[in-house]
Amino acid sequence: MSIEQENNAAAEGVLLYYYFIPLSTRQLEEQQWYMDSCSDLKLVGRCRVARDGVNCTLGGNYQNLQKHASQVAERYNTDSIDFKLTISAGRKNEQSAAESKFNQLTVDIVKEVVTIGLDDLLEADGDVTAAPITARHASPLEFHHLLQNAANENAARTETSGAENSDDTVKKETVLVDCRNVYETRIGHFEAEGVITLDPGTRAFSDLPAWFESNARKLAGKRVLMCCTGGVRCERASAYLLTLGSCFQGNDDVVQLQGGIERYLEQFGQEGFFKGKNFVFDERGESEGILRLLKEEEKGLKPSDNSCSGTIRGACCVCTTPWGEYGARARCSACRMLVLLCDTCHSKTGNEDDKAGEITNQPMMLCELCQQQRSSTCDITTISTQQGPVPYYTNTNLNLPTSLLPSTRIRILCLHGFRQTARNFQGRTSALRRRLKHVAEFVFIDAPHTVPDIYGSMNRSQQRQEKKTREIENEESSAPFFIESNGTSTSPSIRPTTSNQDQWEQKRLRRGWLVSPEQYNTPHFLPRGDDLDHEQYHHQTAGLKESLDILDNVLDTQGPWDGILGFSQGASIAALLAARECHERPTKEERRFKFVICCSGYPSPLRNKEQEKTVLMPSLHVYGATKQDKQISEPESKSLWEQFDAAKRVLLRHNAGHVIPSTRLAAARIADFIAWAREEESKEH
Repeated sequence: MSIEQENNAAAEGVLLYYYFIPLSTRQLEEQQWYMDSCSDLKLVGRCRVARDGVNCTLGGNYQNLQKHASQVAERYNTDSIDFKLTISAGRKNEQSAAESKFNQLTVDIVKEVVTIGLDDLLEADGDVTAAPITARHASPLEFHHLLQNAANENAARTETSGAENSDDTVKKETVLVDCRNVYETRIGHFEAEGVITLDPGTRAFSDLPAWFESNARKLAGKRVLMCCTGGVRCERASAYLLTLGSCFQGNDDVVQLQGGIERYLEQFGQEGFFKGKNFVFDERGESEGILRLLKEEEKGLKPSDNSCSGTIRGACCVCTTPWGEYGARARCSACRMLVLLCDTCHSKTGNEDDKAGEITNQPMMLCELCQQQRSSTCDITTISTQQGPVPYYTNTNLNLPTSLLPSTRIRILCLHGFRQTARNFQGRTSALRRRLKHVAEFVFIDAPHTVPDIYGSMNRSQQRQEKKTREIENEESSAPFFIESNGTSTSPSIRPTTSNQDQWEQKRLRRGWLVSPEQYNTPHFLPRGDDLDHEQYHHQTAGLKESLDILDNVLDTQGPWDGILGFSQGASIAALLAARECHERPTKEERRFKFVICCSGYPSPLRNKEQEKTVLMPSLHVYGATKQDKQISEPESKSLWEQFDAAKRVLLRHNAGHVIPSTRLAAARIADFIAWAREEESKEH
């Protein structure tokens, strides 16, 4: 045995790996196997046994970690697992070991290998799939060359962008999306001249899909490079990005770093484009790569020394001294996310509480996200590059920043769904309207067609929902006005009297923008059947002329309007109006509204050939994730989304079913879209 092998045999190591394989039917069996294997080898750390595979971060004797890796490869009969095994520089402190669970062995049964919160990435035809289609993988060397060449490519693209006959060989602009959380990126990130590095500013990986949805329009038409710590988050993140349109599905449109930053640092260390330290979820806390460790050891420095100022990218949250490690394990006073605290400031905060394991007598410490939220400014994150700071918007601010509030409230025309009314839809959106009261005035209009009410027995859940809806309708009176089916406006506070009771009952009849030919002139009440057609919207093709006549009258006589919001069938009509508006009024100045918000929408069965062209209007599409919306399926809503220009469309998915979400985050996302749509309008003018 060589000296190096003897040293390795006695050394402590860290092993990182993940493997996608369907395990939903045998998670308990796998959990027991990992407990036995790791316990026998005296390993510590965390193992996630998920429906779609395993994800492990383990520590222990270097040779024992090698044995465990061999056992895993043999168990799954594969040689494709990337086992990242390195000699450990030692635990930073006891608290770091406890928080990373490197003081014990934990084997958990979980839903996902890495939590992104999107069931549709796990399931195909009702079965769990372990390997969704992901982006092309680039080795650390190729990834390095892509960054190296991007500056010249971006410069060439800029020079030829104004030429009439641009050279098609000039490649797309390259941007780099860092899929890690903000507490990771603040101590180290890629810096390549000519490449914009985007930090989504997330607290958790499950926040990333929302950032992609809001920024897909900015990424469309660009080559998107992606990176994370060890590669597993890029697997899920790139798979989701590929679902956001054909503009991301080319072979070179999205590229992820194979093996993650850990593999890149092993090959390039600080000689490459990654500057600072790589946050790792084990007892070390941070890593700078094998090359970096060897060079420090040659200089007589300890691997954990924070002495090379050239590699520091973070700063103490109290005194702003350059700092790049989490030895203090300090946390934000508001959200409890890790923050950087230098040794000097740490020494002034007092001793550690043995029971809580947290610093006592500490000053108010806020992470950058909470600071931005409290300052009520637009939530912007920057990554410094050699060309200067690059600002871009994120979606972590749950309050509505003042910069997103228009100087005057905009006006949005709201189109209800099938078998609803203006007043009914007004009540159902009350919570959302309260959150956006400083942003927009919502005006509700009745559809022209009365639709048959379906009577019959209802289960208790349906009865409670009906009672709740009626209560909201009766209590709601805060809308400025709503518009009757004849196109005239009226006060929402009107209530029936004895003399107009029949007229009021007529107003309370459910309505629709389109009906089936059979329903066009049917009685108001029909018996409820046991086989209701949940896809009836495909057959609703009658009555379009009456609906368009009323909407044209309202758009022409009761404006100005800024946008249209539609729900379900109303969203289908809103999209139809947007397509027609762009076709009949090609210039922006002519258009009667500037954007459209489609909630739980679907493509209209009445689109003509002219309206089948890509709709060149800013659009926000709000719909439930797979299996959440029981009435309009996600593929239907996504099909409507795909009809709009990729550079002008925004997606907001939720888990609330066939409703418009009214959470603070949803309201902030809608406000952000409205602000962007108004900004685009001002640019075009």
